Amino acid sequence: MNKVISALFLAMLLSFAGLTVSAGAADPFQTARQEGEKLAVQRAYFTELINSGDVFSVNAAYDEFTKQITVTESAIGRVSGKERRNSLNASYIKPAKIQKERVIYELSQYRLMNKVGWDMISNRTSTNNGDLAKLARLVTRAEQIKKDGGYGVLPAFFNQYLRSYEGQLKSREFVSYVRGPKIGQFDYDVLLITNEERVKNKLKPFTLDMKLSNVALEKSKDMYTKKYFNHQSPTYGSPFDMMKKFGITYHYAGENIAQGYNNPKAVVNGWMNSPGHRANILNANFSRLGTGYHQQLWTQMFTG
Repeated sequence: MNKVISALFLAMLLSFAGLTVSAGAADPFQTARQEGEKLAVQRAYFTELINSGDVFSVNAAYDEFTKQITVTESAIGRVSGKERRNSLNASYIKPAKIQKERVIYELSQYRLMNKVGWDMISNRTSTNNGDLAKLARLVTRAEQIKKDGGYGVLPAFFNQYLRSYEGQLKSREFVSYVRGPKIGQFDYDVLLITNEERVKNKLKPFTLDMKLSNVALEKSKDMYTKKYFNHQSPTYGSPFDMMKKFGITYHYAGENIAQGYNNPKAVVNGWMNSPGHRANILNANFSRLGTGYHQQLWTQMFTG
């Protein structure tokens, strides 16, 4: 009996020892390939976003894509043999960096403009001359570097949208101010995505109307509090009645509402896939946008 127990115990020890050795001896080459395949999937998705001209989504995906490049480079660095490392870098790192470099200068401009716009909204300042001067230098430098460096061509819309965005900031047509609550990040992103759709369709981007945004936020809160989802409010009446009650004047007006969407990109996509909502977003008679998000209830109000 003791011999049987001893034999079983020895077999278990050998088994555990084998498992321990196996787990602790991961092949660096296989690990690098696994990370490289993850990077290849992200590169395909990132390239698709670039080619679609979706500036907001390219910006949203950029940091995670860059992180995976770094992780893959690190894994390749642990592989023995220069030839094998060079092969892995050629297969995974080089094509990924080509896609990253296609947009790096444009996204630098986009992020700086987002900061300028957010500062204008949050601090109630008409413009930030220091950041706008920095932006002008960045644009000039990017144009020269791209010309000299042979970077991959981007869809023309990238530059069209960035120049439209820049023009709004410089002309002080990006936001109109009013005392009251400040908008949140979701509201700001709805503005950016909506304006991207406007420019894509050769329309002037909306000016963010803070007074109208206060009304849009109140509409979302009213729908949440009163537990309804309708353009007609039991509290304020129609959107047009509501705007008038809050002192909004207009020649043309409209409203989009939505519920249940988790993020700004999803809700704007939903509106753009609905003929009536899309018509409001792309209405050339509308020049001002108010946006209000509350508890997965979304409201856009338009005037012109």
